[in-house]
Amino acid sequence: MSAIIAVDSNVTGLLIFVVMAVVGAAVYSPALVRQIKALDADGAASGAHRAADARARGTGMFLALLAVIAVLVMVFRPTF
Repeated sequence: MSAIIAVDSNVTGLLIFVVMAVVGAAVYSPALVRQIKALDADGAASGAHRAADARARGTGMFLALLAVIAVLVMVFRPTF
């Protein structure tokens, strides 16, 4: 039974990494592109750059949290 739980934990961890890849490609990368464009167009003090920075920072924090959760799930193999 514990082997099944270990496989499920590994699959869960890998699925979290897949979700991270999708969110990174679909949300973080475009947000970073918008941030760079706003920086080039208006400078670092512009409202557009600050808004894009906040979106990219929030998405990055979310992705970092998912990475920590995935590693914890794969290392500690919690049983529910």
